[in-house]
Amino acid sequence: MSETVTTPAKGDRTNLSIDPQRLWDSLMETARFGGTAKGGICRLTLSDDDRKVRDWLKRACEAIGCTVTVDDCGNMFARRPGKRTDLPPICMGSHLDTQPTGGKFDGVLGVLGAFGSDAHLARDRLRDQRAARDHQLDQRGGLALRAGDAGLWRVRRRLHA
Repeated sequence: MSETVTTPAKGDRTNLSIDPQRLWDSLMETARFGGTAKGGICRLTLSDDDRKVRDWLKRACEAIGCTVTVDDCGNMFARRPGKRTDLPPICMGSHLDTQPTGGKFDGVLGVLGAFGSDAHLARDRLRDQRAARDHQLDQRGGLALRAGDAGLWRVRRRLHA
């Protein structure tokens, strides 16, 4: 990745950008968990590699000041506080688990995109008005449990409650 990215001056919100090298490095780091001989990923829900990549994400989120929680379906939520607690959080994310013959970018790109935006704001000591709530959903849970997208349905029920 040879693209040069300039970092805005502290407090300057007019030129925020994602660091492509950091995103690429994070993608390659997560690809270590469940990597296959053909260059794909097999990281099924509840597998040892799924636990390892979740532990990696939890440590990374806590390192930038997020509070990490996990619900009873295994969905992970990283929350970075905003300036105003009366506003609902901005929600973003995806899933870290894969199909048996998944690729390096399916799901994880959404998780790391959400994490990357929080990491960028944390690095430049910026806080949004709203909290950021990044989701790592067990969207593929049905492959391991034969129960459908259990994690996704759990969050959906919560949003409609």
